[in-house]
Amino acid sequence: MGRTASKLSGLGANEVVTADVATADGCARAAAGTEAIVYTLGLPYTKATFAAYPPMMREAVAAARRAGVKRFLLITNVYAYGRPRTRPVTEDHRASRSQ
Repeated sequence: MGRTASKLSGLGANEVVTADVATADGCARAAAGTEAIVYTLGLPYTKATFAAYPPMMREAVAAARRAGVKRFLLITNVYAYGRPRTRPVTEDHRASRSQ
C-alpha cells in the first residue's frame, strides 16, 4: 500500500493498493482485508508536517482496530520518543507529553 501506484511498481507485490493515510478514508482502505500492517510513514522535516503525524498515527491505529487487523508494526525513527530525557536513549525511554 502506498500513496501512488508508480512508486509501488516493481516491488513484486501480489496486490497494490493506493491510499492516502492522511485521511480517515485512506486509512480504512489501507486496513481493509489485511491481517497485518507495517507502518513506515515518513514525513518531511518541517514543524507543520510533524504536527500532522500524531493524528495520522491515531487514525491508522483506529482503522486497523475497526478492520480487525491482528498485527500492527511501527517502523520509525526516535522522534516518537520526544525530547531525550536520558543519555543514551534506550528502548524503555518514555515519550514526553509536552514538546
